Amino acid sequence: MLAVFRSGTLYASSALLASGVLVLLERIGMPNIALATSVVVGTGLTLLARERGWRLPNSEEAEELLPDHLPNANETKRWWRRNSRKHTRSARGHAHGGRTA
Repeated sequence: MLAVFRSGTLYASSALLASGVLVLLERIGMPNIALATSVVVGTGLTLLARERGWRLPNSEEAEELLPDHLPNANETKRWWRRNSRKHTRSARGHAHGGRTA
């Protein structure tokens, strides 16, 4: 299997960051600097990651990093409803000199 597709490598992350640098510098009108900088950033991050042993977690390791309970959609909706009402009420009170309608 190609090393690019192996779990934990930073090749794709380096390429993503380098392409972001390229697009950003291209858009501000620096095409020559964009090309050179993106190559340096991508190569530099890849080599640094290999030297220091940096890697992304695989699926089993990522599961260990997650909390025991993740809220479902209904819990999230209830949380947003509760908190948005508090902020809406306090904002209304300040807009009307402390009185609510």
